[in-house]
Amino acid sequence: MALVNQLPIVERVRFKELFKEAPEGPKEIEEYLEEQRFSGGRVCPICGGMHVQRNGKRANGSQKYICKDCGKTFSIRKNSIFSGTHKPMAVWREYLACMAEGLSLDKSAERCGITHATAFAWRHKILDAIAKGE
Repeated sequence: MALVNQLPIVERVRFKELFKEAPEGPKEIEEYLEEQRFSGGRVCPICGGMHVQRNGKRANGSQKYICKDCGKTFSIRKNSIFSGTHKPMAVWREYLACMAEGLSLDKSAERCGITHATAFAWRHKILDAIAKGE
């Protein structure tokens, strides 16, 4: 909890609210992200362009998008804390609990069943997201 207590009050509140309403399954996570990110219209996470269209599905069934401004393709997870992860939301929630308790990276990794490197990367993803207000 020491790490969390060092955060400014606004960021502490964001930390405690993080993932509270987020769904469990991978498909639901993508729907949740789509609702959060595209609520004001589709925006490219790479260039910020507004000319984004659906562009088929990936092998795992997730939606692909293409930006007509920069020509890049991306998934809804691009530039989010979920980018590059395949762990269920339950593991993320457990990891947040470990952070709130002030556990070390090694203890958090052991408790969540992830590697030390993953615990380190997640900690920085979470703290960066809090700092950016995501």
